[in-house]
Amino acid sequence: MESKIFSIIERNFERMENLSGYEKSVFHKILNCRTEPVPSLFTRCDSCSSVHPVYKSCKDRMCPVCNGSASLKWAAKREAELLPTGYFLLTYTIPSQLRALFLANKKLCYNLLFKSVSRSLSEGIQKNNRKFHGKAGFFAMLHTWDQKLHYHPHLHVVVPADCLKSDGTGWVASNPSFFLPVKKMSADFRRKFLFYLRKEYKAGSLKFPGNIDDPGLFFKKLEDISWVVNSQPPGTERRKPELMFRYLSRYVAKSAVLAGIVFY
Repeated sequence: MESKIFSIIERNFERMENLSGYEKSVFHKILNCRTEPVPSLFTRCDSCSSVHPVYKSCKDRMCPVCNGSASLKWAAKREAELLPTGYFLLTYTIPSQLRALFLANKKLCYNLLFKSVSRSLSEGIQKNNRKFHGKAGFFAMLHTWDQKLHYHPHLHVVVPADCLKSDGTGWVASNPSFFLPVKKMSADFRRKFLFYLRKEYKAGSLKFPGNIDDPGLFFKKLEDISWVVNSQPPGTERRKPELMFRYLSRYVAKSAVLAGIVFY
């Protein structure tokens, strides 16, 4: 297996610390992918009758060898689902001050991120005062690292440039180069997420890392800073949404190994 990630894992696996059982199993699969420990098939040559083993892939989404074809298949499926309209790519990013809390409450915080983005975006499309308002469909994909492999949770949201009228009688198109006001989207996202976060805090579901001494003050400071929502048409031409899916496909089955921990 010619893979830099494989070589790094092989050299450092015994020294990796703080790995969960799931993370250990992932590394074990990667190290043994298409090797003898993995169940194999056998092929027989029609000419000389010699038998050769064909080792199976581990098929784990984190494996650098197996995930290439998965990315291509995902992009092809999404392109087949495209509607005859333009699309926008929205990116919702949490403030850096929240990253430690996310690390301490991954499952809970990721769920709240999806929930707050979904609710705020749906309400923003349906209740705004512009001509473009109604019911819209979209999907979101979680990405947890940046180009430098730093922990950086954010959601990529793919949304059509059209929406269904509230009474279901027809379609409404957005401005060709403008979806919704990003400042309003950012404020709605912040308000929703902090509402759900405070609710979990009152229920005792949140674990606070050592750098947060006063949760109430922590939430208050988050209200006073700007949250980032980016909105843009795909690529250089709004008429080519397939470019957006090909961009996202690079990450849908990729993995990043950070300090002995797999983020996905």
